[in-house]
Amino acid sequence: MTPLQQLVKGIELSLAAGDATAITTRIAEVAQEVYNSCDNMLEGSSVKMDEHHYARNLLYKDAQNRFTVIAMTWGPGQGTPLHNHDNKWGVEITCQGAIECTDYSIQPCNETGNWQCTPGDTCTQRPGEVGCILPEEGYHTMINTSAEPALTIHIYEQELTECTIFKPADDGASYQRETLALGYDNL
Repeated sequence: MTPLQQLVKGIELSLAAGDATAITTRIAEVAQEVYNSCDNMLEGSSVKMDEHHYARNLLYKDAQNRFTVIAMTWGPGQGTPLHNHDNKWGVEITCQGAIECTDYSIQPCNETGNWQCTPGDTCTQRPGEVGCILPEEGYHTMINTSAEPALTIHIYEQELTECTIFKPADDGASYQRETLALGYDNL
């Protein structure tokens, strides 16, 4: 059984754990167990890198759309805009490099229609470290802070075909909210 097959089997069993917190906690444990038991989590899988932006590579999509497994490749300095997962849970494990994750709190600016986005906790995930995103707390950025390419595996509730992003507004103090369509670089 390949590491991806082991991961998928563990995710399927984890879905019975109950609420989003229990499910993501169990999936994080499974991802770490698979990572610790093999030399290459992507054994038998093909992923692409893009020199201009981080790349999303579909590894597995559940036939019932309960979850997807995606490999993301990151060149040095590549990162996401401030975004969320549209009220879905997620788990990510860093396999190579160093990924800095910064959480944000979001508040509407009633007078402008823009958003106030305040950075909160920041952590750097290194190989073997796992992070969880719950639906109600999912605003964050991710960036490869290492001088080498980075690789992360992401498990999402259902398939994410779009997400909400926040881009700096012209006033320099607030953000504008947009919807970003998501695709895969390996399909």
